[in-house]
Amino acid sequence: MRIDDVVAVQAGAKNTLPNPKLVDGAKDFEAMMLKEMLKPLHFGATDDGANGDSEKGGEADTIQGFALDALGKGLTRGGGFGLAKQIIRQVTAEQSARQSKRVTGHD
Repeated sequence: MRIDDVVAVQAGAKNTLPNPKLVDGAKDFEAMMLKEMLKPLHFGATDDGANGDSEKGGEADTIQGFALDALGKGLTRGGGFGLAKQIIRQVTAEQSARQSKRVTGHD
């Protein structure tokens, strides 16, 4: 199940959509977490300078950073680990609970 499916199910159940900023933020957060988890893989780069040219290390790091960013975002779009879905569910539930307390007068 994809994040968009979770949003649609929640919208059908409550007739309200989660804040689009929440959905985007949750996706961005999960993508960032995946990127950080993938960093240690180094994708073939070596830390000992064995690639022969130490000046190209900065370029390789930059390209690797872009690749990790794209990979993290791609994995998240495909469903990721479900972290974004859980964030959306939790925040939406907390917002609903706060709104219910306001409506009923309980703080």
